[in-house]
Amino acid sequence: VPKGPAPTVSPDTAFAATSECKLKSFESPNTLGFPRPSFRGSWTNPRVLVIPVQFSDTGSNGRNYLEMVDMTKKYTDFYRAQSLGRLNLNFVWTPTDAATKKPTILKVPYSATDEGLIGNCDKCDRTELMTRILSHTPVSWNLPSYETVIAMLDDRRISVVGVAFRAAAEYTNVNGAWNRPIPTPSGPIYSSLITTPSLIPHEMGHSLLGFIDLYDFNSPAQDFTKGWDIMGTGSTGQQSDSFFAWHKWISAWFDDNQVDCITATGTTVHYLDDLDTPNTLNKMVVVRKNATTAIVAEVRTERVVIYRVLMDAWGGSGPIITNDATTFKVNPKVGDTVTESGVKFKILDCRGGGCTVEVTNPAA
Repeated sequence: VPKGPAPTVSPDTAFAATSECKLKSFESPNTLGFPRPSFRGSWTNPRVLVIPVQFSDTGSNGRNYLEMVDMTKKYTDFYRAQSLGRLNLNFVWTPTDAATKKPTILKVPYSATDEGLIGNCDKCDRTELMTRILSHTPVSWNLPSYETVIAMLDDRRISVVGVAFRAAAEYTNVNGAWNRPIPTPSGPIYSSLITTPSLIPHEMGHSLLGFIDLYDFNSPAQDFTKGWDIMGTGSTGQQSDSFFAWHKWISAWFDDNQVDCITATGTTVHYLDDLDTPNTLNKMVVVRKNATTAIVAEVRTERVVIYRVLMDAWGGSGPIITNDATTFKVNPKVGDTVTESGVKFKILDCRGGGCTVEVTNPAA
């Protein structure tokens, strides 16, 4: 337990306007920057349609319905906690089948094996498959009335498949097929995912929130977040089961007055509260280095995490990279100093879940 009073923090007059640290990035429905791309419907109370999909060769390999229901409840709780109470998912299943008394299963006339869903299939076109699957949905399901749609691969042999789609009205000339609306019999949908249950939290980070991948496309086992964010780890149950403060800030899960923005040279002192505790205390300090780069510090239960944010790096190429001294398995102690891109962070004190950090931003 720390002795004596906590260190004195710098006054707000020592910081720049928070708007100075809101970096802009490439124009896309999926981006780490400001302003956020548009979204159709409610971003705080979204309705999510879950469509169980079985193939002609699924047979007895269908998943246990109750297990899938439990997982959606788990993910509702996960997103409510991560958003500090500001995002409340409402999972809605397909209409009840009179014969089974369970949600209607969408049975498609082609096999999971032929579609390359059993095992690895790097060259398979998941966009085309998603379009084809949704072409079998009845008009009465009214897919566009939901904020996002999940084609749940209801076949236990399909272990890890996940592709998300997100379109925004202001970005019509995008390169990726995953950033265009998907046609359905009831109308185009702008947010959707085809996935196995375990990847829902990660894929919804794309389809619902517009986040980008934080693992290495050239080596998927390489997680640039080093265990701190599921856009890098892939799914819950691995490492921290959380999102970075940067993700929470761009999603408006906490407010601008909970962010200290630094643009000038010099030394300042900041108290950073536990990121996942809902309150009005400071959650992050952002050091803006230039128009495309920021260095960020946040705290996870008295553990300081430091990373750089790069607006000119695409998903899969390291747009956020955690400092090697603050990984999920390695963390600095009180008195230690961590340097990232020339910026020095000295941990002065940790108590009550948060930490006080001295930040020295050198001259350019």
